[in-house]
Amino acid sequence: MILNKENKEDIVERLDLARRNKGLTYKDIATYIGISPEGARSSFHRKSLNEQKINLLVAALGINEEWLITGNGEMFLTEDQINENKKQAFALPSNYQVIEEMRNDIRSKNETTKGVPFYDVEFRAGFELVMEDQRVNPEYTIYDPIYKGCDAVVPAFGDSMTPVIHSGDKIGIKKIALDKILFGQIYAILTEEWRTIKYIRKSQFDDKTS
Repeated sequence: MILNKENKEDIVERLDLARRNKGLTYKDIATYIGISPEGARSSFHRKSLNEQKINLLVAALGINEEWLITGNGEMFLTEDQINENKKQAFALPSNYQVIEEMRNDIRSKNETTKGVPFYDVEFRAGFELVMEDQRVNPEYTIYDPIYKGCDAVVPAFGDSMTPVIHSGDKIGIKKIALDKILFGQIYAILTEEWRTIKYIRKSQFDDKTS
């Protein structure tokens, strides 16, 4: 799919129209793209869905890609068209399908993999106050090797870290000591007033960072 700044808003609006046509809620959509319901709602409202998530929804809902991009043609593919697409996908798997197959294989071979708790807490990618209290209990546990070694998984909100991190993306976090910080890397920072995700750089003052 060709996705750019000029057509992204129209594509997300048509995608939302297809969602409503199917009678799906944002909670339903969240299960297809692996984010929280609030993250899905925010991604639609901010028009911040990335191409990977859009492609997942196109495949899951059977949306006609021509209609999604141009507004022309039928909103949804016919059953025959969907079956043909599935055959092509099976013959030449996409990177996403290959990754999912690898993950499923790991899960099946190692059922004792330690899960990582997912907290549906707004960990904003911008300096904004978070009014809600952090929840004590996780929403669920994620069993995925990409989060190995993490203490928790939380959703990112805001667009200041795009394209590295998109609003609604699930990010793995791990508590570290201040003297272990590597300058130039991305960190999730939690204080009494702020939750933010930023690059950490060395300040011109020896006793500070920026």
